[in-house]
Amino acid sequence: MNYQTLIQDLEIASAKEEKSTTQKVLDTLIKIFRQLEEREIDINTINQHTTAIHNELKSDALSYGQISKLQTGLTQALLKEHGLSTKGYYQNLWMVLGMSMFGIPLGLIFGLTLGSFAFFALGLPIGMPIGIAIGMQKEKEAQNAGTVLEV
Repeated sequence: MNYQTLIQDLEIASAKEEKSTTQKVLDTLIKIFRQLEEREIDINTINQHTTAIHNELKSDALSYGQISKLQTGLTQALLKEHGLSTKGYYQNLWMVLGMSMFGIPLGLIFGLTLGSFAFFALGLPIGMPIGIAIGMQKEKEAQNAGTVLEV
């Protein structure tokens, strides 16, 4: 199997699909595979995922949940095996990490110093922008390195 065959099958499935949510996932997969083809990444390195997607396209009725899981599995494999991430990946990741790594300890400090654990949640909105700032920096680094898929 090659990228062109898979892209054509995805385009046919997208044109036939009536549900807009499933159609969006199929269009995203088309964009991902086009970018992988442009980057000349060997399709055999993600063969397990491409085969699963191709098999799902052969089924009578496409399931949004299944095709979405396959897309998630593909993007995770691309991150692990090739260091490629989708746009916004690091920002979303670090927003959560900022809230948990910075926000919770700050909230704990507020709660202890002010004598009430009602202030515990006060640290979360402080940790969120810290995490977002770190994520934006990581996103810029990935963009400069050329490892971000534009989807």
